[in-house]
Amino acid sequence: MFYSLKNIPSDGNMYIELFMPVNEDEIPTSETLQFRSYYYVDEMLMKRYTGDYEKLTEQVYGEMLQYMEGNNLNLASPIYHVFSGDESLQYVEVKIAVYSEV
Repeated sequence: MFYSLKNIPSDGNMYIELFMPVNEDEIPTSETLQFRSYYYVDEMLMKRYTGDYEKLTEQVYGEMLQYMEGNNLNLASPIYHVFSGDESLQYVEVKIAVYSEV
């Protein structure tokens, strides 16, 4: 499962889009649910971390945005949070597509 953060939650409200695998033969139609057969989240600026998700996420954002600023990179996508791992180690990958105007 992963989600994309569509805004910077400065007011405490987050606008997110959830992505999760579906093992069904048929997907019911819905105004609030959209099915995509494949979604590719790769070749992005990425930071992986373990530990307290709520405390570390803001720090990771800061590090990534500072790296982008220091390397003249611009944000080109929402911020993706990919949850991975197994029973012994869980981790989160934060991914951002970037571009350079140079």
